[in-house]
Amino acid sequence: MEEELVHEKIFKDIRERARVDDSFQIEIDTDLDELKAIVQKLNTLLENIKNSDVSECEAYSFGATIEVEIDEANFLNMIRTNDPKITQRVKRIASETQKHRVMMVNYSRGIR
Repeated sequence: MEEELVHEKIFKDIRERARVDDSFQIEIDTDLDELKAIVQKLNTLLENIKNSDVSECEAYSFGATIEVEIDEANFLNMIRTNDPKITQRVKRIASETQKHRVMMVNYSRGIR
């Protein structure tokens, strides 16, 4: 959770930078309808999980499903910017997201 909060902060920093700095360029090549579909799917998963008792294993499996459904790493590959520091931060998130996915799948299988 803490790592995901760090990712959130990075995205907020990027958004703020784009808002206040006219020289900052960022391009995200993605389909808005695709993003809306992902959000809807995740909201449905969240409602299902909230309305049931889940084991620790099932909770980790749910986390793995979220990592796969969001596919944050793939989304990050669509970001282009003229700022090397932002590029480095985006690559960091992509790397950590791959690690999260493997970790969640392993935890859901009882492997730590």
